Amino acid sequence: MILEILLAFPVLIAAYIIQTTLMVRITLLNGFPDLTMLILIAWVLQEDSKYAWIWAILGGLITGFSSAIPWFIFPVSYLLIIIIAQRFKSRIWQSPILAMMLMTASGTFILLGVEFIALQVMGINLIFSEILTRTILPSMLLNLLLAFPIYYLMKEFGKLLYPNKSV
Repeated sequence: MILEILLAFPVLIAAYIIQTTLMVRITLLNGFPDLTMLILIAWVLQEDSKYAWIWAILGGLITGFSSAIPWFIFPVSYLLIIIIAQRFKSRIWQSPILAMMLMTASGTFILLGVEFIALQVMGINLIFSEILTRTILPSMLLNLLLAFPIYYLMKEFGKLLYPNKSV
């Protein structure tokens, strides 16, 4: 539906603004939550969402062009996370909250793991054990804390977008 695609723009731009102004202030060691990723995962887990891949590309481009790492890392990572989440959705359809938690944890690891690899390729020497304990795991914890409210917010958004269907 065109409305779903058109509403992706303001939702993801608002998420980006909140991410860059408020969420970067919520830190644990070197980790911080990724609001865009949480919104994308929550949206793909909604029953009626059909164009989550467009949301992933758009959210990745918005985030990627303002990042210090190569711009294509975020669209590729978000798209990979969405593809895996769609598989989870079809397999764990009775428990979307469980799928949200599993995808939040694995999505954080995928995104930050791809960033780590990109930085290694760029010649920045990082120690994986430090990145894991100081960035990935703290980010995962913060993302998991925000996963429930974001899931229910996107569930309500889905009810507004598709009022005649059960979301």
